[in-house]
Amino acid sequence: MKVRQNGKKRGFKGFTLVELVVVLVILGVLVALAVPRFTTSAAKAKETTFCSNVRTIKSQLELYKMTEGSYPKTAEFVDQFLASTAYFESKPVNPFTGQPFTQVTGTVHENGYFKYTLDNTGYSRNYKIETVPACDIVQ
Repeated sequence: MKVRQNGKKRGFKGFTLVELVVVLVILGVLVALAVPRFTTSAAKAKETTFCSNVRTIKSQLELYKMTEGSYPKTAEFVDQFLASTAYFESKPVNPFTGQPFTQVTGTVHENGYFKYTLDNTGYSRNYKIETVPACDIVQ
C-alpha cells in the first residue's frame, strides 16, 4: 500500500458514490424514455392484429357466401362459421380478449368489440360488422 505525503492512500480501484449515482440517473432516464414507447407499440400491435383478423373474417364471409349461397343468418351459424376448419386454419383470436372471435365479442365501448349482423331488408342480403377499434373495412 502506497501512502502519499498528505496521508491519502493510492492504488485502490473502484467507483465513487457520485459515479454510481450518475450511472443510475442515466439508466433511469433511458428507461423512462423507453417504457412509454414500448407500451404504445404493444397497443398498436394489438389494434393492427385485431383489424387484420377482422379483414380475414370478412374475406372468408365472401367465400362462405359463394359456397353456401348466403351469409350466415343467426348467431349460431356465425359461431359455427368462425369455428369452421373449412374457412379458417385455426379459430381467429381477438388479441384484446385472448379468446376466439364470436358473433358478439366484448362490450360496445371497449377495444376488442366485434359484432356481426345480417341485414335482411329488401332484396339484398348483406351483413354489417361493427368493431372497436374501428377498422377501415369496406362493407
